[in-house]
Parts: sequence; structure tokens; C-alpha cells
Amino acid sequence: MRYLIVVRHCEARPAGVGELDIDRPLSARGQRQREDLAEWWESVAVPRGFLPKRVLVSSAQRTRETAESLRHHDEVTLEVSATIYNGSREVEPGEILSELSLLDSGSGHLAVVGHNPTLSEVIFYLLGCWPRELGDGLAPGGVVVLGWTENFLTPHPAPRVVETYQAT
Repeated sequence: MRYLIVVRHCEARPAGVGELDIDRPLSARGQRQREDLAEWWESVAVPRGFLPKRVLVSSAQRTRETAESLRHHDEVTLEVSATIYNGSREVEPGEILSELSLLDSGSGHLAVVGHNPTLSEVIFYLLGCWPRELGDGLAPGGVVVLGWTENFLTPHPAPRVVETYQAT
């Protein structure tokens, strides 16, 4: 089985006067969520075989800081992309999937660290429905692991939700 791990960035600080959205860092709570997420990678993702080879990360400060939750895993490559940052334009789910396809070597797992509403739209597109486990949406610090037995990164056949997690 191959996995796509979808991670919404942890809680960000509101923009300060004159501060650009792309430059917003994690809040104090977001920093705690990032450490909680680092523990999840270590205690759940690694033992269960979810650790990605490559991670597509939005160019926003808050997503790059969230991706630091993987900093202890040298075998993971982070790929920063301005294409999937949706603070200045609407990003379509297909754009994220195209970027992920470019990173796909044909083996191993991938992850994306990005923003809502696009990540929720990607999940909905791939599953064909909204997973009950996520309630009303993918909250900051939320994780969804999708698994495929064939046709990785496509909705046919639909992947299954293998794991969900909410960093606290």
C-alpha cells in the first residue's frame, strides 16, 4: 500500500500590521502542535510505515515551520512550492495533485503540508465524499493518511482513510 499524508499547517499567529500573509509564523499553540506532530511522526507514522520519502510544502512560513516536525528524519526530503500557497490566489486540488505527481518516484510515500480550503478539497476529490472521521473539516494541525493499493494519487479506485490525527 502507498500512502499520501495530508497535513494542514499548525495554528498560525494573526498577521501583524503590514505583515504579509505568507510571512505569518506559528503561534505559541501552533509551536506546541508542531512538537505534538513530531511525536506523532515518531510514535505512529514510523512504526506503521507512513513516513514519506518526499514532502510537498507550501512556501508560507507557517507551513515550513509545521514541516519542521519531520526535522529528525534525514531520509525525508522537503520540497517547498510557491504553487500550492493559496494566500494570494485560489489553488485548485488538481494543482496540488500535479505537484505531488512530479515528486512521485513510483515507490514510497508522499506528504503535503498546506492550507485549507484546498487540502480539504483534495481529500474530498480523492475520496468522493467527506470522511466522517474529520467532522466539519481539517483543523490546523490535522492529519489524514490516505492509502492506495493501486493507481496512487487518483480517485479511481478511491483510496481509503487509514489514519487521522489532530495535533493538540
